[in-house]
Amino acid sequence: MLAPATVLLASAAMAGEPGYYHSDFVGPHSQVFVDASAQVASNFDELQGQMAAVSPHLVELDLNAALCGKRASDDFESYAAELRVESNGQTARVQAFVDLLVDDFESTFMAAMERCLPAAIEGYDAVECKAEGIHALLGRNSCLGTELNPIIGAAMDQDAELQAAVDEILELSWPTFSVQGRAQPVVPITGIGSYIVLDELVRVLAAAPVGGIQARFQSALEEVEADLEEGETPGIRQQALVRGQALREDYEHRLATYGERLFGAVQASLLRREKRGGPTAVGICANPAGLGGCPGTDVTAIALPLLESDKKLQRALAD
Repeated sequence: MLAPATVLLASAAMAGEPGYYHSDFVGPHSQVFVDASAQVASNFDELQGQMAAVSPHLVELDLNAALCGKRASDDFESYAAELRVESNGQTARVQAFVDLLVDDFESTFMAAMERCLPAAIEGYDAVECKAEGIHALLGRNSCLGTELNPIIGAAMDQDAELQAAVDEILELSWPTFSVQGRAQPVVPITGIGSYIVLDELVRVLAAAPVGGIQARFQSALEEVEADLEEGETPGIRQQALVRGQALREDYEHRLATYGERLFGAVQASLLRREKRGGPTAVGICANPAGLGGCPGTDVTAIALPLLESDKKLQRALAD
């Protein structure tokens, strides 16, 4: 019969060398994972670039359409709404594709790791080490033994099923983001023969009040968006949708009200300036240049300094 000490030594020898792995840190040790991640990141950067190129123009158009209110034609309102619907639809399709791709990517590599794990850790007394807090952020841990992440990652690179699945993922056709605008008529102020770019007009004369309306809307919308995304029941999400629509209508009403005040003050100033040789037949271009702009002569550089120096206009907007 073995002595107790001998039994303990024999058990330790049979247990194998201690080792650890962490499922979150295996991927970077797989070249298949690294290469696939790089290609996905490149495709995603290209898609983000497409969205970043047009999104500011769409945001500007949305604001401008609301500021113009009833001064804008029905055709312009329909145009702005059409581009908003189109861009929202494309954004939703892009998000759905990315969400599905991320889930597929993660599940594919997790399945490969589970297939390769038994052979990769053979001979080790392996445990899954869960780093926490700052250690997790730094990729560090306090687990004992041999780090098995590189061994598991190398085994995954030899997995033919993984390579085939990754090839299939990388061959997917990515969505694109492209919204085509078109030139829009000038919104009349004292005429339509020339125009002031609305974005520049707001920047010089109305940045603070318009920015305040936008900020209040965004702040109120945050709670609604949280209920839309995380509402526990369909009823809560439906109520959030109704509240969101009401907030949007109030936001547009506030912008239209202020826009009428702004355009009225600008109109009075331009009419006064006409008598002293200022620009005539001036309207507002509410369609961003990136979406096609407006026909006619751009007199923004001439008219804005005249408007900015008009004390009566400044008082009208300050009251």
